[in-house]
Amino acid sequence: MERITRFMMQMLRSELTGTLIDPGFFGTLTEADWNRLFAVSEHHDVAHLLGDLITREELLVPEKTKKRFDEVFCEAVLRAQLFEAELNRLGAVFQKAGIPFLPLKGAVIRRLYPEPWMRTSCDIDILIHREDVKKAKILLTKDLNYRFEKQAYHELSLYSPSGVHLELHFSIEEHTPTLDRVLKRSWDYAEPVKEGSFCYRFQNAFLVFYSVAHAAYHFNCGGCGVRPLIDQYLLEQKIRYDRAVYKSLLQEANLTVFEEAFTRLWRVWFLSEEHDDLTRRMESYLLTAGVYGSLENRETVRLIRRGRFGNFLSRIWLPYESLIIKYPSLKGKRILQPLYEIRRWFTLFKRGKMENIRKEVKTNLAVNPEQKEQVHSLLGDLNLPM
Repeated sequence: MERITRFMMQMLRSELTGTLIDPGFFGTLTEADWNRLFAVSEHHDVAHLLGDLITREELLVPEKTKKRFDEVFCEAVLRAQLFEAELNRLGAVFQKAGIPFLPLKGAVIRRLYPEPWMRTSCDIDILIHREDVKKAKILLTKDLNYRFEKQAYHELSLYSPSGVHLELHFSIEEHTPTLDRVLKRSWDYAEPVKEGSFCYRFQNAFLVFYSVAHAAYHFNCGGCGVRPLIDQYLLEQKIRYDRAVYKSLLQEANLTVFEEAFTRLWRVWFLSEEHDDLTRRMESYLLTAGVYGSLENRETVRLIRRGRFGNFLSRIWLPYESLIIKYPSLKGKRILQPLYEIRRWFTLFKRGKMENIRKEVKTNLAVNPEQKEQVHSLLGDLNLPM
């Protein structure tokens, strides 16, 4: 599989940087190899990028596999158009209502890619002020016919009539004390895109910081995939920012060590620099997971943090800090925790929930001491909280 991931990274580099690839480079790939390459790239949500390169360079790919690459490419283009139209519709409603709003993540970063469709997203993320949540929810459900699904720790989850998922954030905190020292002040680093506009953007230094912080959060929960490193590479190449402010934010969030290693890894992938021991271990951790990490990585991290007995106990009695993420209405009402625990127990019997728990427990039991030590060592060397 290492050989296949090397091919994937070479193709991504060519697609994103314009680096030429010798067609003979792929001469040794068998049909089974191409199928594995598709599976790995789809797992990291970059198969559409490879599909575009295959078509443009007229690479010889088995017909069935070529069709699969073509399909995900078309899906990515159509999804980008749908998301852009929906974002414009949302922006018009918020502007008319005088609600300050700030697009996040893919909605912003896709503009740095050679083509906007290259940066896929599973949803639209928008930040508003907490005091505007009630008004915004009414506007979306009444004026735009959005369907409200639920409220989570720092966002409302809604769906447009066309099926676009919107995460309407009233905070970008990650429930991680070191990161949240900075993320809770996010509006301090926001500015209108132009005079009179209620659409805001982050100052460039904070935009780059937030991208790293979000990647670190997911990395520390089981992996963040390839995409955040592509984002970071493009941010560094395409925008100017105050590096002193950026470094200060990293230091305050205790991300200096992680950011340095993160930067070295994307420079290995996209600027052909040499690996060191830490970047090799990071690469292995990321590539064996996927866009949102892997169950094996997540269970290993849980095992490191709580131990086997503590991990099993937490499934019965979820810690208060975790329970308020699932039930935000519990925040500040710790005395009611037992009632919310009972409420959670009933949800575990919903279809599919118990099966997921069985998989998690089985995976947790399968983690061996060597795996645990490797992940523990990696997170420690990156100075990530455990």
